[in-house]
Amino acid sequence: MSLLVIIRIVIGMAGILFLPGFLLTLIFFPIKKETNHEEQSESAKRSLDWLERALLAIALSASSVPLVLFFLSKLGMPINKTSIVMLVAMLIIIEIVFLLILKKKNRN
Repeated sequence: MSLLVIIRIVIGMAGILFLPGFLLTLIFFPIKKETNHEEQSESAKRSLDWLERALLAIALSASSVPLVLFFLSKLGMPINKTSIVMLVAMLIIIEIVFLLILKKKNRN
């Protein structure tokens, strides 16, 4: 295999099996700033560490991408390489926009 094919496989696997779930974990379990343990609220104590976040990201990606593909196939959209790439890209963009909206809302 050429180097270009290997790079494409690695980026594709990360894009499909990690990134959508990682963004979902950032939406549902935001990263909290480190403070004293006495001062932490109950929501700050529920923040995930990096191993939990990575494992949950893989699980969420492995379940959310096929689920969305299933519903799109039931709506009559053909499932091929182009539609999968477009679906994952749209899913990632929607999650990034939602994450930016949440950060802007929390800043105010």
